[in-house]
Amino acid sequence: MNDDHSNTAADELVRGYLHYRGLTQTVSTFEQELKTEHHSKVQVEKIVEEILSAIEKHDIDSLKKIWTTFNERVFNSLSGEESRLAQQYENDVYRLYLVKCVQKNDKQKCVEFFTKIAPLAVNNPQWNEWFTISYVQNAKDREPFKKYFVKQWQEIFLISLHNFLSITMQSVEKPLLLRMIEAAMQESSSSPTSGRSGSIDEELIDDFAVIAQCSGPMKAASSKPSLKNLFKSITGKRND
Repeated sequence: MNDDHSNTAADELVRGYLHYRGLTQTVSTFEQELKTEHHSKVQVEKIVEEILSAIEKHDIDSLKKIWTTFNERVFNSLSGEESRLAQQYENDVYRLYLVKCVQKNDKQKCVEFFTKIAPLAVNNPQWNEWFTISYVQNAKDREPFKKYFVKQWQEIFLISLHNFLSITMQSVEKPLLLRMIEAAMQESSSSPTSGRSGSIDEELIDDFAVIAQCSGPMKAASSKPSLKNLFKSITGKRND
């Protein structure tokens, strides 16, 4: 199944629904977001750039927001070992942030940093020595700080971080709407009576309004078959 096809179909469904509800301003925002959001590789590159920018600008609020989003939407579904790696990457990103503050001799930003990430660092043995980094003479030559000052380590770390984020983002379960579209397209494609080769025509957009009318509470056991049939019917061949 081509992800681009299912993503495009999902975008059209959402766009059609927003128009149906008269949410013109939301449509405008949605269209703008689509212009800047591409495939996962581009997303990851953009995220790494945002992380690096926050570090260089000593913007702990933006950096913390990025990681909070990942912890809530991506890393929460990882296995034990993967979760441990995610925590290590988070620690290293924050440590790189501190190193940049020290290199600029900005002690105030170091103090602000520990205030903002207190839940992560306080009473955490992995951070005990780091509370002193802004007061240690020649921290770049002292353990456990010195490797973080090395440019080569920083470059390798960013590449490793990029790869890790790429892998974890690909493993995140797709939204229900996208999964249903993919299932309907697959079923339509494999059906001997279908002449549509799994494509979704423009009439599918209009049919999204039907889904909006089915928004009442439904039990999980009964909702799956009915929704499956709904998508099957609106992606099947139309002769009228």
